[in-house]
Amino acid sequence: MKRMVVCPSCGTVSEIDEAEVGDDWLACLPLPAEIAAVPAGKIHMVTGVVLYVDGKGNKLSRQDYIDKYGIDPEPVWEAIQAYRAKSKPFKLGGK
Repeated sequence: MKRMVVCPSCGTVSEIDEAEVGDDWLACLPLPAEIAAVPAGKIHMVTGVVLYVDGKGNKLSRQDYIDKYGIDPEPVWEAIQAYRAKSKPFKLGGK
């Protein structure tokens, strides 16, 4: 019998076969705190509000981000963008 389960760590929905797995299906490992603190995105709302996305997908204002993680996400996000801008795309087949 197949059933749908939701990972308590990441929220991914999976279909498992109870005949093979039972109730002890493997969930994801929790995201380490130092990874969750790294900004994964920056959203500019039409209203002018800027939100930062943390490693867990939470959307926070700059001040809320500082309050939660103790770091300012703006300089970190700028460094990530600078790194992405200077990295070269991989070309398959030498083209």
